Amino acid sequence: MLFKSYFTNGKNIADHQTLIELGVEMGLDEHEVKDVLDKNTYAAEVHEDVNEAARLGVRGVPFFVFDRKYAVSGAQATEVFEQTLQGAYDEWQKERPLKVIEGDSCGVDGDC
Repeated sequence: MLFKSYFTNGKNIADHQTLIELGVEMGLDEHEVKDVLDKNTYAAEVHEDVNEAARLGVRGVPFFVFDRKYAVSGAQATEVFEQTLQGAYDEWQKERPLKVIEGDSCGVDGDC
């Protein structure tokens, strides 16, 4: 909804009133949205996200990061995502420090 408002409808998504209206459209409480914006409640988290994106090498959108090791930049074919996800999963499987062998176990009340 945010991207559509900006790219399609030409809305100024830096404007608090626009953000409040969009929040209400999405079902958020108007007063809570206003309070969050007025107090910059999530400013530190947003700045950290921006810094992390810079560390990861994000230069544009869309940009997808998997396991903080693999990235897909730009609009790519489905096969690119499939290969990236499979590669990330395969590596994750190899790095798992613990092999779990399933079997009978006791319940939370101690009954076995």
